[in-house]
Amino acid sequence: MEILFICRENRVRSQMAQAFFNRLSGHASAESAGTDVGGYEGEPLNEFVVACMNDLDVDLSEARTRQLTPAMAAVAGKIISFAPKDRLPGYLKDSRKVIFWDVEEADENVYIDLARVRDRIKGLVEGLIKATGHG
Repeated sequence: MEILFICRENRVRSQMAQAFFNRLSGHASAESAGTDVGGYEGEPLNEFVVACMNDLDVDLSEARTRQLTPAMAAVAGKIISFAPKDRLPGYLKDSRKVIFWDVEEADENVYIDLARVRDRIKGLVEGLIKATGHG
């Protein structure tokens, strides 16, 4: 895995970023996970999240939430975190692999919130692809 996108529950931001990176870069080399997935492990994403991404022809209907593990972090070349440093597990707090993207959480039941966050993430991913030469 080249890039690992992480957020708190792996239900919106990191899932969107993974999907955009894999689609726009032409490589399926990004994964996503949550720092605190809890009882949502393996659950499908909210229908509004799926619909919001479908509007840009990105299919998340098969996506499932995943809990971040030390093994995932170890094999990632770069980790993009939507979670602040104080919400990261100890093994990542001082990792040089971690880059923080400041994108607010969206209410996953409010389409306009999701669309705003989706568009911000898409722009950040496009910048990452350009900067790293993945496109």
